[in-house]
Amino acid sequence: MGERAGRVYLVGAGPGAPDLITVRGEQILRRAEVVVYDYLVSPELLALAPPDAELIYAGKKGGDGGNIGQTELNRILIERARAGRRVVRLKGGDPFIFGRGGEEAEALVAAGITFEVVPGVTSATAAPASAGIPLTHRKLASFVAFLTAHQDETKSGQRNAVAWDELASAAKAGGTLVLLMASAALRDSLARLARQLPATTPAAVVQWATTAAQRSIVATIATLADEVERAGLGAPSVVVVGEAATLASGKQAKGEEEAQRAGARHDDVDVAGSGIVGDAVVRHDQGPGGKRHELPAEEEREGIVGDDDQVHAGKKGREEGEHALRRRFVAAVADPVEAGAAGPEIDDDQEEG
Repeated sequence: MGERAGRVYLVGAGPGAPDLITVRGEQILRRAEVVVYDYLVSPELLALAPPDAELIYAGKKGGDGGNIGQTELNRILIERARAGRRVVRLKGGDPFIFGRGGEEAEALVAAGITFEVVPGVTSATAAPASAGIPLTHRKLASFVAFLTAHQDETKSGQRNAVAWDELASAAKAGGTLVLLMASAALRDSLARLARQLPATTPAAVVQWATTAAQRSIVATIATLADEVERAGLGAPSVVVVGEAATLASGKQAKGEEEAQRAGARHDDVDVAGSGIVGDAVVRHDQGPGGKRHELPAEEEREGIVGDDDQVHAGKKGREEGEHALRRRFVAAVADPVEAGAAGPEIDDDQEEG
């Protein structure tokens, strides 16, 4: 009998909250033998992997000396799969939206490795939604475009360059622009858009979307960078530009009740409140004592897992991961200015959230 063939799964971990991974993604993660994960992946999700699974931290946090280069990361995936192991490449958001999942897929094809792509909930849509911002709206926005603000300017040729002027001109006619990995280049990115868009164009930032530390600011493209700096917001964050951003502003300005509606999926969340910074509306979507959706009870999930021992191990691991995750996010809420200033700048091959 020959050796078992290995397989790689490129799995989207979702935008931040651990219960926003897909059912398929969770099923695969619970059967993983190797998990290669990025900085933004929740400890609660890692706790779903079997206790004997090999966990490999890939980094993808800007300035992190522990980052694994993409070539080395591809080698690890291929090497483990050739050894007959079930490998999960766990990536924040969706693996094929600014996550370099396409490059990893190409490497696997070239190496003759069987793989499967498991889509994830991208922060590009989840972050605005969690802040009450619809990306499309019958009266305000007929299209949406995703772009990265963290681009390697040394890329050869111009085929992959962001068409700032063209996108801004199109958005002026009624559309929404969503910028990922924009924290470090926020001011420059907004200035580029301002070449074509009015200074009064609404713009918003959502930090730590869908988590207990979520915060958001609504301003204009002329004032947003200053308001973000004043409020101390940093990475990971998503920027939304367009008239649809005003819907979040209206809800937040009306106080706690409307703010809760803006984050409808957090129907058990305590909202800390909102405040005004300059001309911007700042929302502390959830306070240090706020709750988050918990994962479903184990008795509801045994049908997926099919292994009582694994269920018990997963439950214990999730409890441990919960404490670590809360420490990370609550620290950001307790001292948002300091946390924002020292917050992680996400590498350009890692989708935020």
